[in-house]
Amino acid sequence: MDISLLRIKGDRNNSIEIQWSGANNSLLFVEGKELKEIKPTKQSISKTYETLSFTTNQINLNEPAMFYLITDGYADQFGRNGKKFMKKRLRELIESIYHLEPEIQKNELDRTIQEWMDGVEQTDDISIIGIRLSIENN
Repeated sequence: MDISLLRIKGDRNNSIEIQWSGANNSLLFVEGKELKEIKPTKQSISKTYETLSFTTNQINLNEPAMFYLITDGYADQFGRNGKKFMKKRLRELIESIYHLEPEIQKNELDRTIQEWMDGVEQTDDISIIGIRLSIENN
């Protein structure tokens, strides 16, 4: 099983500390206007023969940010052309919509994948959790 865990600590009047750890799923986030990616530990949380320690990454926010916890299902979804959507295309899509309200982002993600699939059966779970965090500047 693959997973992403995100811990939010602090308050919006000062700075917010984010701790994140991922098993095979990257963390995408936009801080300011820059899309960033933190790579996961390349290991599932199930039984393995060579157990690795999971890395906990820390991010200190001093400005608003949008976080995306994603499974591989969106990028791995096949379209009518027989090709996968791919992570690069998903990153480009997120870069084009991160500034929109979350409900509009959801609608755009849904519309885009439905157009891509064009009737092709869904092959995996498709999960994206978006979290917008704001910081009050005193």
